[in-house]
Amino acid sequence: MTTPPTVFVPRTPVQAPVVTPRRYTLLGSIPEAPGDADGRWERGVDYWSSNCNLRTGYVDGWCPPTNEAGEVEDWDKEVQRFDPTRVEGAPFTITSGVDCQSPVFPAPAEAEAALARGEDLQVEQRFWAMQMAREDLVELHPGDVVGLDDAIGYLEEEAAVRYAGQVFIHVPIRALVHLAQLQIVTVDRNVLRTPYGSIVIPAAGYKDQTGPAGAAAPANGWWLLATGQPVYRRSEVFSHEAFDVKTNRRGAIAERTYVITADCLAMAIQAAPCPCTPAPTTP
Repeated sequence: MTTPPTVFVPRTPVQAPVVTPRRYTLLGSIPEAPGDADGRWERGVDYWSSNCNLRTGYVDGWCPPTNEAGEVEDWDKEVQRFDPTRVEGAPFTITSGVDCQSPVFPAPAEAEAALARGEDLQVEQRFWAMQMAREDLVELHPGDVVGLDDAIGYLEEEAAVRYAGQVFIHVPIRALVHLAQLQIVTVDRNVLRTPYGSIVIPAAGYKDQTGPAGAAAPANGWWLLATGQPVYRRSEVFSHEAFDVKTNRRGAIAERTYVITADCLAMAIQAAPCPCTPAPTTP
């Protein structure tokens, strides 16, 4: 039996379709802060946050205590010293390059387009790694793998007593299907929220990421990450090209610098679609 020859059928060249942008990315869910005019922020930034200082007290009664003579006695009040948390954002640069054997190849434009296509993924991967390496990261119920619904609840409960703002919960995309089945997330003006109002970010760059100290994710489960308010700064895209006259090749590299901060809250927990282990025994 012989194979019939392949028949070349000419086609009409057309423009590639304009793709619909991906939803719920990290950069699409958090605000961008303006950078300094002189670019100093590209060396990294820091600030002092009081949003994790929720300590307070109370006084019994509604009027100052007095003695038998009607004189106001000393109030027994606890005074907390000013104790803000230092938040730091280190810079990182994402890059992309192209190369083609053609003297008229639009290398800078193609390099910048390639950078834009993978920008969200690269930024998300770097953000996760940097947050899991924070010195102030708190692991909830270490050693336990809890059900996904419980994991969200633990993160929100701890955030409520540790942080003054809205918490951001970062999850791998595969976990979103289970969150939807559990009716934990709803769409609110192009962001995902829990019933408590926490913003959920299911990012492609969180896939197969490790936890604190490089700990692997549990079998058939994930690490979840909760942070305070994230903000990003980024430079304009910079590209430079080169042409090799001997090989007739033209190439270019495009790059962009980022600094992302996440406010003073940072927590991690191991979760699975169902409670695969007994209820946590650690506080």
